[in-house]
Amino acid sequence: MLIIRQSTDRKTLFLSQSKRYYYVIAVFILLVAAGVRLWDLPTLPVGFSDPEIANVGIVREDIWQGNIRVFYTYPDVTAPYRASTEGLYHMVLATASLLFGEGTLGLRMLSVFANMLTVALLYTLGRRLFGGMAGLMAAGLYTAMMWAILLSRLVIVETTVPLMVTAVMLALARALPVYERVRIETSNTRDFAVMGCLISLSLYLHASSLFVVLMAMSFVVYIMVTRRPLSLRRLSYIGFAILMLAIVALPYAISTARLPDLSANSRIAGADGVNIIINVADTILGIFWQGDSSAALNLPQRPLVDFLSGFIMLLGLVVCVQRWRDARYALVLIAGVILVPPAALLGNTPNFIGMSTLLPVIVLLFSAGAMQLVHLTPKQWQRGVAGIFALLIAGNLVWSVDSLFNQWHARDDVYTAYNGDIGTIAHHFDLTADEIPVVICNPEWEPTPILRAPDHDIDLVRLHMNNDTALIREVDCRNGFVFVNAGLHQQVLVAEPMTLSALSPAVADWLALSTPMPDMPVAMVFDMQVQPELEDALGVFTTTAPASYATDSDTMERLAVAPPIRFGGNVTWLGYEVASENTYQPRMQAPVSTYWRVEGLVPSDLIIFTHILIDPVSPAAQSDTIFANPRHLRERDVYLHDERVWLPRTVVDGIHFVSVGVYQQTSGERLAVFLDERETQGDRIFLYPITIELASDTETEN
Repeated sequence: MLIIRQSTDRKTLFLSQSKRYYYVIAVFILLVAAGVRLWDLPTLPVGFSDPEIANVGIVREDIWQGNIRVFYTYPDVTAPYRASTEGLYHMVLATASLLFGEGTLGLRMLSVFANMLTVALLYTLGRRLFGGMAGLMAAGLYTAMMWAILLSRLVIVETTVPLMVTAVMLALARALPVYERVRIETSNTRDFAVMGCLISLSLYLHASSLFVVLMAMSFVVYIMVTRRPLSLRRLSYIGFAILMLAIVALPYAISTARLPDLSANSRIAGADGVNIIINVADTILGIFWQGDSSAALNLPQRPLVDFLSGFIMLLGLVVCVQRWRDARYALVLIAGVILVPPAALLGNTPNFIGMSTLLPVIVLLFSAGAMQLVHLTPKQWQRGVAGIFALLIAGNLVWSVDSLFNQWHARDDVYTAYNGDIGTIAHHFDLTADEIPVVICNPEWEPTPILRAPDHDIDLVRLHMNNDTALIREVDCRNGFVFVNAGLHQQVLVAEPMTLSALSPAVADWLALSTPMPDMPVAMVFDMQVQPELEDALGVFTTTAPASYATDSDTMERLAVAPPIRFGGNVTWLGYEVASENTYQPRMQAPVSTYWRVEGLVPSDLIIFTHILIDPVSPAAQSDTIFANPRHLRERDVYLHDERVWLPRTVVDGIHFVSVGVYQQTSGERLAVFLDERETQGDRIFLYPITIELASDTETEN
């Protein structure tokens, strides 16, 4: 008895040590997976593709606005998304973006975490099905696959599909008897509840989840047929799981009935005229022979794994077919058979987007085939064979790293597919905006951010940026400009919807003194250093651009005052540009270009008013605007306000005076004009006279 007990104790100790050994290797695999997935994450790929931008648009325009639905549609749909998509991923992405922010780093963190969790669950699932070594092989191969690494860097629904499939398979393996021995059935309720919830939640994630549900139900039927007789307790648990599935999936079923055109079954067929047999063959060959031809998803034609690993997978498939009566192998076999069609139905096979559903099955087949070879090897050589498999996985990792980081990343078609121009500019601003301020010529700027889908280049640049602390000035360069720090040094972005031809003439003249930045897209980013020129121009204003204070006397009798003139709200008027034409007619625009300096924080609702006065108090025409975001202005910024005042048809002829001032839009309160530190003189200043002549009868008729 003592000898038997000692032998048992040694066996228990050996198993305990083996478990710890496997856990240590599993942790090492997770660290390697984290390294290759986080390395150069913000700039590989260099930017977001159009489908990724569409996903962000759903988050901004729908979910952040409280529009929670089962199905969402894309504004510009790209295959394979077709017309709609399920909404669970976007809800999770919206939550993740609140935690990590936007930008290429923040928006990709959800994919990284989903991918890392998939690695961990694959180890758990492989260990549960075929043993600890098999779990390590499954997790290791998934870590090393280029497509799996790239998935962790994309903002698309398919990044979470392998996690969904792995989680459902693990839930099935935990809840149902996958071993010949029947475990104690007294604490199984939680496993069945989790199984039912996971299967039903998968419906809200992706169109291929219909096949995931079919796979789960097929395996349940398999268990009920091959494990007869099942106890009443086990049957009640299965019924409970089905009830949970039905409850959670009820909103999905209702939405599918109400919106059949948006539902998954309307999208699952993919392209018309699909030859399913050829596509299935192409999908299988895409694993180890010739992969996806799309440069946006793959180094064109590169298979998922090398040929030897593919051969081991085929061996694993043969093993699963031979041992189909064993529930462990049957689970993998059933999953493989049922999850191939959604990958083959998309068209343009092999299609790695569609094959994302198959990734867990592929690595499990590899682990099953590898374990079969280990078991067929004499015991004294088994560790050596396991070492060979480890080297094979390491070789795949080296191959994937070289393919992804060196070859794929450098391709021109990849640069185009992932909006490389936008990503390059955003990354440049991330690195330099704290030291060299950025001015964006944005005709659609808003005082407060608007949650909308990014629909032009300026929105996309802001979306790609990771530097949340960088203060970026926004100004409508059709009518204004900001010289940061009195023109010392700044970068200027002119991108859609702003164009160089739409710039104000005054702004165009200043921008002509700048130079396009090297290594940046042509005519988009300019390096601007105009402090000496700006100082000279402002100095000239002291003699050429006099103003006068507002008094009750006639404007013709006012005393000339040289700029600068200080206003309240930390605003100082610096002068104006004298217009070449000083005579106007009704229905014309009178240009008034003034310069202002910021002395500190200004009111966030600051407005500049420009009046054309008939007399000291009566405006014949006026315009109250500001073309830069006051929230972004800082001390020593100089703001050019290039106003165009529309003269109405009813304006009278004669001499009129131009008057300007500032006020707060919320309260309507004008900011005072200061004579000195304490004394004020009204709330506006007079600039110069203009002449308005009525058109002759002949001109009016024309």
